[in-house]
Amino acid sequence: MASLVLLVLAVIGCVLILCGGRLLPLVAALTGALLGWMLGGVVQAAVLPDWPPLVGAGLSALAGAALGALFVRMAVALGFAAAGAVLFTLLAGLLVERGIAPTQLPMQADSVVAAGLPTDAPQSIRAARRGLSGAVWEIVGDARGQSRAEGAMPALAGAGSRLGLLVHERLEGVPAPTRTFLIAATSAGAAIGFGIGLLFARAANAAAAAIVGAMLLLGCGMPLLEGWLPALRAPAHPLGWIFLGAALAVAGWAFQMRPSTLPKVQGQDPHATT
Repeated sequence: MASLVLLVLAVIGCVLILCGGRLLPLVAALTGALLGWMLGGVVQAAVLPDWPPLVGAGLSALAGAALGALFVRMAVALGFAAAGAVLFTLLAGLLVERGIAPTQLPMQADSVVAAGLPTDAPQSIRAARRGLSGAVWEIVGDARGQSRAEGAMPALAGAGSRLGLLVHERLEGVPAPTRTFLIAATSAGAAIGFGIGLLFARAANAAAAAIVGAMLLLGCGMPLLEGWLPALRAPAHPLGWIFLGAALAVAGWAFQMRPSTLPKVQGQDPHATT
């Protein structure tokens, strides 16, 4: 049964890579309908207890499908905003660490030294980055255990609160000008990603579907291939997974963005033969 589920998810991932951009509104509508059906009983019992449960679930599923299809563009734009914020934050930290982006003037450095605050921006960035990925994975692991015991929503809320405290704690050790530069870069990345998601909806939908499809295809298809072909081994290093997933996502995005029909030459009869 587990192999069948993995196979179905891998096939869904392959479909999303090949034509997910066109199917994304349908996938969003089906997901919204499923969530609405699941929450329909709770909503119906709290709002309209005299109605039959099936009617409440059906109306909730219909409302969920409508909301999913209506806000799919906004959801993709928010996803691009989050990706842009992360990428620009990493790029800004790299620029500060390499000394390419100066974040304070000499007169500001003198005043900071007089106040007894840290002034070495590259050193502070290295200290803030040290052990960050391990702390994030620890929070994710704790959230998984909490979701099994207390439910998904409390686990997500607790993980979000801990991540916020972790970021705030790491930023406290960074000089104020560097902190301002990082926040500005993060805001700019989020704004650029949000704008790309809204202005280039077709390309953004294709990219989002290709990324999700690549994750499903690798996460579910690779264990099946390892079981069927023992000589095949998955990448041992995380960078191998990242490069492989990026290659699949870019290939799927390019395939979805290809011209569907050849351009017609003006004045030429398409049925003419030479």
